[in-house]
Amino acid sequence: MGTLGRPRGRCRGRARSLGALALVLLLPCCDGHHRERRPSDTNETPIPPPPPPPDLTPSRSAGPRPAPPTVRTSARSSDPPLDPTRRSVPISVPDAANAELAGVLEQARALALSLDERVGLVTLGVEHMTAAGGVDLTRDMALYVTFGFHELDPTKAPGADLVEVGVSITSSVGFCRDVPAPCLLGRLQDSSQLELGAKPRPLPACSLADAWRAAHASGVPANAVARATYGFWEGPPQLWSFEVAGHRELRRDIDGATCRRATSEDVFRAMEGTRRTRRR
Repeated sequence: MGTLGRPRGRCRGRARSLGALALVLLLPCCDGHHRERRPSDTNETPIPPPPPPPDLTPSRSAGPRPAPPTVRTSARSSDPPLDPTRRSVPISVPDAANAELAGVLEQARALALSLDERVGLVTLGVEHMTAAGGVDLTRDMALYVTFGFHELDPTKAPGADLVEVGVSITSSVGFCRDVPAPCLLGRLQDSSQLELGAKPRPLPACSLADAWRAAHASGVPANAVARATYGFWEGPPQLWSFEVAGHRELRRDIDGATCRRATSEDVFRAMEGTRRTRRR
């Protein structure tokens, strides 16, 4: 069998013709991938380009965002009083944590008289007394005082002749409204809330500090934490009473005029005076 030789010239010419024909047939197909299709070339509806993404960058030309509305939490001096029968005044003392009671009591009395000029001291209490016999005005409700006016009007019929006025004074830190703390809050109170219907009495001649020292001298420990009251017994005598929570044996009654320890007879006499006042 002989070796194949190179194709003859006739075959080579036919191959070149077939290659050219294939190239001509492929050109329309390939051209469609390289040129842009126009709407006129087909019946398709043109698809619009997608919208650009929103710009989330804040505009520098915009002004500052408006502040949220504010809510008033405390009254201002220009606001009308919430209750015309109430008044608050700042307390002027050198040391609010250990204030001398007599000076605070005079300020409380002036506030009470500004609400009703006829009232006088009825009762007082010291809830937060210091070891030295002062008042810790840095704590709320350290001091409360009742002033009142009580008489029978002779121009009116019995049963319609009772005239009573009450003023309540308390010390405060957190409820001073438009005055600086510490302050005294004063308000007119219902006359039926006057302590046992008691009549006004003079301020104690024996100071709270002196009465507390007398209680120490009678056996109350110097570190005892006590509350003090004055004027709850109609008297006489007018008594300072000291109570230590959980220790009835440490209760002391001190005469508000002489600073001496009151006897059981003194206390009984004062209680009898209160009973007579209740029966009237």
